[in-house]
Amino acid sequence: MSGAESRPSTSHPAGSVSDQAKEIKRLLEVVSQLGKMAELGKMTATLVHEMNQPLMGIKSFAQIVMKRLSETDPNHAKVKIIEEQARVLEAMVTRLRMFSRQASFDRQAVSVGQVIASVYGILQYQLNRRGVRLEWVGDPPDVLVASDPQQLQQVFVNLVVNARDAVEGCEEARRTLRLVHGDVDDGRAYRVVVVDDGEGVPDTVRDRIFELFFTTKDAERGTGLGLSISKEIVEGFGGTLRLLERDATARLPGGGTTAFEVVLPVWRDSKVVSAAP
Repeated sequence: MSGAESRPSTSHPAGSVSDQAKEIKRLLEVVSQLGKMAELGKMTATLVHEMNQPLMGIKSFAQIVMKRLSETDPNHAKVKIIEEQARVLEAMVTRLRMFSRQASFDRQAVSVGQVIASVYGILQYQLNRRGVRLEWVGDPPDVLVASDPQQLQQVFVNLVVNARDAVEGCEEARRTLRLVHGDVDDGRAYRVVVVDDGEGVPDTVRDRIFELFFTTKDAERGTGLGLSISKEIVEGFGGTLRLLERDATARLPGGGTTAFEVVLPVWRDSKVVSAAP
């Protein structure tokens, strides 16, 4: 054995410093996200407190007006939409109360066709004003899925609004949003794909599209919450929400540049038919 004093090696494995720098950057991003989550938690408590009373007022007065109007009065249907949307906001407030906790998702039989019809009713004015059409590819579906009508409506409102924004400013031929639908997984699940012909999602951000607070829109139009919340809702009911790859989108009826696919378990005979993982 040599008498020379053993010294610790000062050499580093190739790439180790770079790897450590990347890990530090990743951890800093995590800390930043946690800080945003904490701030959002404070905002949530304030929103829940401030929204409850006006929502109760809106819903109550809408119900009073509906009782005074004949069902044949064209204004009855309009006031009914106000009352229904107040209920949707109430459900959202309930979800806000459960923020940062594992939410419970009570499944029930939900008509996909009726949910999309309600979404169109909500967004019809905005779509018409922008010259944007929303249409089914084929007949509207007659199928029940395991979900919650208000939360599923929230998902499709988010997806349709994003698609509407994507085609705004495009030539008229590209301002049609398509809903592709059909059975998957041997009939155990059902999918609805929201397709648009906008500029598409850049490859550089496709992996981040569902990140909380991430948005490609400016601060006045995007919060970075819509897709993240929608994904949480769909997965909470045992389904999936994903951005289809470009080649898969191109193979859809009518093609397209961007397609978000919602897949949910079907509901049969008062029970959920589990979709395969």
